[in-house]
Amino acid sequence: MVVPLLRAGLVVEGRPQYGRSGGSSDGEREAQGRPSIPLKAVPAAGLLVGVALTHAEVTVVVTDLTARVLASRTRPVETRSGVVDLDRAVADIAALVAELRTELTEVPGELIAVGVSMGGNVPDGRTVQRAPFLGWEDVPLADLLEHATGLPVRLENDLAALARAELWFGLGLASDRFIVVTIGIGVGYSLVVDRRVVVDADSGHGSMVGPLLDGLPQFSELEPGAPGLEEAAHRLGCLIGQASAFTFPQRALVAGESAHLLRGHEDALARGVAEYRHPLACELPVEIHETGFDFWARGAAVEALSWVFGES
Repeated sequence: MVVPLLRAGLVVEGRPQYGRSGGSSDGEREAQGRPSIPLKAVPAAGLLVGVALTHAEVTVVVTDLTARVLASRTRPVETRSGVVDLDRAVADIAALVAELRTELTEVPGELIAVGVSMGGNVPDGRTVQRAPFLGWEDVPLADLLEHATGLPVRLENDLAALARAELWFGLGLASDRFIVVTIGIGVGYSLVVDRRVVVDADSGHGSMVGPLLDGLPQFSELEPGAPGLEEAAHRLGCLIGQASAFTFPQRALVAGESAHLLRGHEDALARGVAEYRHPLACELPVEIHETGFDFWARGAAVEALSWVFGES
């Protein structure tokens, strides 16, 4: 897989690494065995498309190979009896991709692949097995979009794609093990362990449920300063504390379209986390990212990048 990427100029080789123990002489290097050669993406070598699809709108971004968003477009989706119109969604995505490519004619690099994320199950990366917010089941979305755009397409659950973006270009730059919690319509959760996003057949079944969340208001229905936000932040912290007790993360991230509501309530969030961690445990850094749907679409672009690189 690496050779075609090198030949295409999408990546370049970094300096050989001979392990953590170091060693400068040829003898020491030979004793340590074969070195690893890290690969680095060439930002201008190609462009990626990321698509975040929800029950209300579709957001499309174009990024370079370092996940820097170069341009974006958003369009409302059409629904019928609570079901997102599939044909219209495919046509809109194809149109937005074409619009963005026209806008970026001065940017070097060709479009390489499209990543699409949504709240749902896409176990094979090709078919939307179930997406309750969209009202879809067994939809061959990748095939439809490839025909409409002329580009290879990869589908992924939105939480997994977001976690992969953090792994490659966010928390993963400093941590091998972390959790991502999202708040908006419901509460989502993703886990990265040993630099791998944990996914299985259950990934994408929807929001977290359970006694700890019973009665917790929908963050998407709240406004800054709303009554109950302090308690909601505290209970969310309890959830993060419980998750950390079982997964031992080095860091945690709270993201999603409603993450901005936690500003001013960081102390309540921290108290909740502390209630479920041992008194002698190290402090768990919790970052809050105030994000829009461009952020989710960027995650989809990184999923496409990971797929191109053969790592998803």
